[in-house]
Amino acid sequence: SAGVGGALVLDLLHRLRAAPWLGLGGTVGIGVVGGEADTTRVFVPVGASVVAGLFPGAERRFGVEGRLRGGGWFGAGAWGNAARADLGGGGFVSVGLHASVGLGAPDIRDRLRLTLGLDVIRLFGSRPVTLYAPGLSLAWHSATRTTGAP
Repeated sequence: SAGVGGALVLDLLHRLRAAPWLGLGGTVGIGVVGGEADTTRVFVPVGASVVAGLFPGAERRFGVEGRLRGGGWFGAGAWGNAARADLGGGGFVSVGLHASVGLGAPDIRDRLRLTLGLDVIRLFGSRPVTLYAPGLSLAWHSATRTTGAP
């Protein structure tokens, strides 16, 4: 089935020195999906994240990025006419396109940014569903070393 919902997601990323347009890391968040009148679900995704794009930095405040996430989820939902609550879980995969804005001073905005975009999330396992979710994301990249100093 398909549903509409939203998600608040935190991505913790490490930008690769050899490919500064690529970030690898983890993701955790909370989402809500509502579909047909008798279906509601709150879920918590936890997994890995790959982000590629033109990131904000000292020379630019705005950027654009593509995201690929995957991992597991757990949560609760109410299904059926009796609307009984059940716990559930399974796997998920997500793809999305986001516009980003760097936060803070020029030397910080390449590490901290706020993004807004659309993710398509497929939840597998308990009551599989495809979610078309506008997403708000706070992303943190680790510092990229420019010298050999620790």
